[in-house]
Amino acid sequence: MPDPLYSRLQQTAARLIAKFGQAGAIRRTTTSGPAYDPETVTTDHACQLAVMQYTDDKIDGTLIMRGDKLVYLSTAGLSIEPSTADKVVIGGEEHAVVTGRSGGFLGSAGAAMTLVHGCIPMLNDMRLEI
Repeated sequence: MPDPLYSRLQQTAARLIAKFGQAGAIRRTTTSGPAYDPETVTTDHACQLAVMQYTDDKIDGTLIMRGDKLVYLSTAGLSIEPSTADKVVIGGEEHAVVTGRSGGFLGSAGAAMTLVHGCIPMLNDMRLEI
């Protein structure tokens, strides 16, 4: 039986992201077809997200770089589980996912929340630190 406090915290987090977050998308690229003639399809999965900046004391220059963003992502209505192979679209700009976490405090399979952090703006599939 799920912990009632855990359920209330999930609901509160989802409500805050819905109220103060912004529309975004998880961009997933898949390849199908024969190896000699593959077809690449890119699909955007709409989601609601909240974008935060890391404070200077969290930037260590290795795991978290200057310009990285912390993104809290609501998985409510999202049909996929975000992964590091996906891109995050924030304000029409594509960002790479450096690392991500789901489960634990904010959610689990089928729950309302996933945490994705360390997004870096992309320019022609190259990392661009701003």
